[in-house]
Amino acid sequence: MPVKLHSPVIVAPSKDSIRKSFSLCAFSLTEQELFLEHAKVYSSYYNYFLFYFNTGARTGEIYSVRKCDINFGFKTVFINGTKTKSSARTIPLMPALFELQNEFQDKVCNDKLFVNSAKVIAREFYKILDKIGVDKNEYSPYSMRHSFATRCYERGIDPKMVSKWMGHTNLAMTNHYTHIMNDHE
Repeated sequence: MPVKLHSPVIVAPSKDSIRKSFSLCAFSLTEQELFLEHAKVYSSYYNYFLFYFNTGARTGEIYSVRKCDINFGFKTVFINGTKTKSSARTIPLMPALFELQNEFQDKVCNDKLFVNSAKVIAREFYKILDKIGVDKNEYSPYSMRHSFATRCYERGIDPKMVSKWMGHTNLAMTNHYTHIMNDHE
C-alpha cells in the first residue's frame, strides 16, 4: 500500500521569535542608562558592562583587551579581533570610558582587563534586567553590542565608520542593526 506524502505547511517565524532567538534587540537609551546605573550600584561587573556598551566589541574581543590596548592619551582602544583578521581595529575611546582610567591604573600592560567567564557575566546581566524590570526574554548580553551601534546611528555617525568600529567586513552587516533602531522609535 503506497504511503501518501503530505507537503508540510511552512510557517514563517514571527518577528518576535526571530528577535528572541537571535537577540536582536538594542536597549533604548533610557534602558541602557538605567541598566548601567543599577550595575554601578549592585554589580561588581559594572566596568565590563560599561566597556561593552561603549565599544561594541564582541564578547571574545572584550576578554582579549589588555591594559596597553587602551590609550587614554590618544583616546583610543585597540580591539584584537577574534572573528577574522580584518576585525582587529582601533576605535575611539568613548567619553564614558574615561571613568575606568583609575580602575585600570594598577594593572600591568599585558594584564587582561576582564577575566570573568561569559556564563558569569550573563547571569549577572539577567539579574540586573530583573532588578530594573526589563523583560529578559527581549535581551541578551549581545544586546549591548547592538546598543552601541544604535547609539552611533542616533548620534549621526557615518555608517561606514560604525561598520569599521564594529569590525565588520562590509556595510551590509552593520546595516543589519538599523532595523533595530527603527523598531524602537
